[in-house]
Amino acid sequence: MNQDTKERVLSTVNVHVGLAPIPHLDLTSEAEKLQIKEKATEEGCKNIPLSDSTNPLNDYEATITHHVSEYCLSLQSIFENRIHHLKTSIDEDDTDIVACEKSVRLIPEEFVQNARHLLSDRAPEMQRVTERRSSRRQEYKEFCQENRLKRVAKVPETINSILQILSLIVIVIVDTFANSTFFASGLENGLIGGIIIAFLAATSNAFYCFFLGLASKNIFHVNPTKRVLGLLALISAILGSACIAVSVGHYRDALQISPDNAAVLALQNLSNSPLDLVDIQSYFLAFLTLAFGTTSLIDGIFWKDLYPGFTEITNQKEQAEEEYGAVLSELRQELGDMKESALNEVDEKITRAANALNSMKSSLLDENQEVNRWYAEMKQVDSIHRALITQFRTINQEVRDTPPPIYYQEPIESITDKYTTIPDRLTVDKHLKFKGETLVEALKRDQNSIKHRIMNVYTDRIMELQ
Repeated sequence: MNQDTKERVLSTVNVHVGLAPIPHLDLTSEAEKLQIKEKATEEGCKNIPLSDSTNPLNDYEATITHHVSEYCLSLQSIFENRIHHLKTSIDEDDTDIVACEKSVRLIPEEFVQNARHLLSDRAPEMQRVTERRSSRRQEYKEFCQENRLKRVAKVPETINSILQILSLIVIVIVDTFANSTFFASGLENGLIGGIIIAFLAATSNAFYCFFLGLASKNIFHVNPTKRVLGLLALISAILGSACIAVSVGHYRDALQISPDNAAVLALQNLSNSPLDLVDIQSYFLAFLTLAFGTTSLIDGIFWKDLYPGFTEITNQKEQAEEEYGAVLSELRQELGDMKESALNEVDEKITRAANALNSMKSSLLDENQEVNRWYAEMKQVDSIHRALITQFRTINQEVRDTPPPIYYQEPIESITDKYTTIPDRLTVDKHLKFKGETLVEALKRDQNSIKHRIMNVYTDRIMELQ
């Protein structure tokens, strides 16, 4: 190939479609470059080609034809590269459409398999919580039947339980500070000593009554024996609190008489005359202690449900229900996420196939345009080749002394036909477009039915979990 022609073509054309213009031959510049006028005059003066010559390829016309042929060869390479680039894009789009169509058709079956694997993996956990829930339900049912309970249990909220505990603490604190002032006057270490003794008394009184209050719930039990035990607990709580109350009053009296021997003196007075206190303050102190003890007793009785054990077994059943519900909800969520992923994948793959088809159509349109440009460019080159030959023959004939060769009067043959080889692939590409349109149309037509299959599988699996 002529180096000048090669450099000119490669410098002005990029093989990628649409990035650079196609170069064009210019008749005037090519005539000057080939020195048509000078060569025609020079050879005409020598009567070359000879009059009896029959082969134009043996004279300067061959040089002209060779020069134009080199350009045609370069142009052919450029257009073949452009069309090859488009063919590659069309093949990629075709592969993408086929892959998307196959993938979309398989999504429902893949969802079935994935859902089955998920349920299989979670089956042991689901069985465990189901059995636990059934067991707790049965225990709750039997408990209600045995204890003749036809109501729901009182299950205090967390805030209510906290408030009850706080109320018990408040009782201890208030009882402590109320009694400490009465004890302080008879103790050497004054208020601090009074607070310590009052705190011990208040704590013992409050918690003793509270826990016996819990045991007193048995008075509501259907079992007669337990009712007797509950009654004994209630009596013990009242008597115990009363005993603590008068003990506090006698201790306060003893502090007024003999602080150093107050404990022994209080015990003696308690044994001899338990209700005989010295003054009104001691009676008030005893009454205050008994009142706080009674409050703690009531607090214990009304802690949770009145019927013993009813709140606990209800809590056990509710915990089993919550655990079952949590596992079921989590499993439903995973199935739901899996379903949404499958549905989205269907839409995405169909959209991707449609985009690939649009890309294929665009590439095919560009391919047809490139073929038309190829024909047009070669036709223009053929016209310039004829013009160059005609110009050479005209000048050569004007300066000759002998008649020109006979072939000067014959039509100039085309040299571009062999450089315009349109591959059969164009027909193949049109077939790929038709196939792609058929697949995408079928996918769009079946899109809802495919998604309905996924939804039906999801619904069936959810129903299996009920």
